[in-house]
Amino acid sequence: MQTLKEARRFNNFVIENNVDEIYCSLNEITNEQLKDLVDFADDHRKTIKFIPDTKEIFSKSLKMEYYEVFPVLSLQKTLLHDPLTKAFQKRI
Repeated sequence: MQTLKEARRFNNFVIENNVDEIYCSLNEITNEQLKDLVDFADDHRKTIKFIPDTKEIFSKSLKMEYYEVFPVLSLQKTLLHDPLTKAFQKRI
């Protein structure tokens, strides 16, 4: 289980090293950690790619890609990812 200190260290590493994409193994993370990771990535405009633990995980909101020979799932971009839409949402 990840501690708050480890999470802060990870977040600082991502920011300080200008990481654009975060790869995450779905069988190595809890639902709470996943929620925190998605929130962090959204707040800092980072892309998250998930390494599936099984092929039964597919959903309409996930897109399958490959990093070399490893399958990776990406959240598909929606209209809500558009910067103008986000700016509008924050003003409401």
